[in-house]
Amino acid sequence: MEGAIDFMRQRRKKGLILLVALVVGVMILPTAGFAAQKERPPLPVSGKEAKDPKAGSTVSFSGIGVFSTQYLKTWSSFINQPVAGEAKLNIGGSTSTYSAVDTVGLSLILQVYDESAGLWSNVRTLGTWEKIGGSGVSSGTLAVTVPGGFYYRVKGVHYAVENGSREEQTSYTNYLYIES
Repeated sequence: MEGAIDFMRQRRKKGLILLVALVVGVMILPTAGFAAQKERPPLPVSGKEAKDPKAGSTVSFSGIGVFSTQYLKTWSSFINQPVAGEAKLNIGGSTSTYSAVDTVGLSLILQVYDESAGLWSNVRTLGTWEKIGGSGVSSGTLAVTVPGGFYYRVKGVHYAVENGSREEQTSYTNYLYIES
């Protein structure tokens, strides 16, 4: 009879251990699942969010009025995420002048928001397009794949050179958050 009682005690002990393991597992698993998902960082302190990632953001300026310029007529840059959930961006821009100049150009720089510093950092210059002489229009577009979990925007550097004199304007798109 003592053997049967010992058997029951061992079984009860194993059942209790199994129950404790199950309770601990239920408590740990949901938090482990949530820990694997990266939380969206706070919004950048500068700039504006593009409300529709597919439509993205286009900023355009004219050399008339507040931005009065001698050579640059219009300048623009854009960023969009063509397919939701993919870490691919389309970027581009253009620069035009009032008339033919020696050189008209555009450089597109991808920027990422550095949350710890509270600043936008240049990731890299993605392309520079120049047109030498003739009609004063320069433009370029390209697609780029980026790591998820960050805010991105495009900085466009638009310029015209005539007789050694350089005129330059900068544009910044609204930013997009790319899911990780």
